[in-house]
Amino acid sequence: MKKRSGIKIYSKFKFNKLFMVQLAAVLCLSACHRRQPAQQQANGTSHKNDSVLIHPVVDPNAKEGLNIIKYPNGVIKARGYFDRGKKTGEWQAFYPDGMLWSDEAFTNGYPDGPVTVYYDEYGKKMYEGRYRMGKPIGDWRYYKQSGELMRTANYDKQAPNTAL
Repeated sequence: MKKRSGIKIYSKFKFNKLFMVQLAAVLCLSACHRRQPAQQQANGTSHKNDSVLIHPVVDPNAKEGLNIIKYPNGVIKARGYFDRGKKTGEWQAFYPDGMLWSDEAFTNGYPDGPVTVYYDEYGKKMYEGRYRMGKPIGDWRYYKQSGELMRTANYDKQAPNTAL
């Protein structure tokens, strides 16, 4: 560094070297984040809904029909149907102790229909609402662990990311 009248000035060489290192780091990080999700790569279908890209739930390795996924201790973790690798119909997920965690419907891999998610103790609701092809719609209700209604949100009137 050279010093002129009390101000430090980088030489052109040091400035260019610092700039190039920072530029390389930014390019490397941005390239890492440009990968497409595995779900979209697997079947190439997704749709844009209110500036949010929604991907269907796809598992190309899933067997057709009823699938039961278990925790290592043998307790059911999730149960539902796959059709051509996509979730379809009613799906339920469970906590490790066997209590119901969530209950939701799927169509062609997208959440589509009612959804209810429960706290792990006593089976009290955490929230409930409805999806249409992956997009939350209508009135959703959010509850405290005590079971008391905490808040409601209407996804027909506001963007999904502002309701929570």
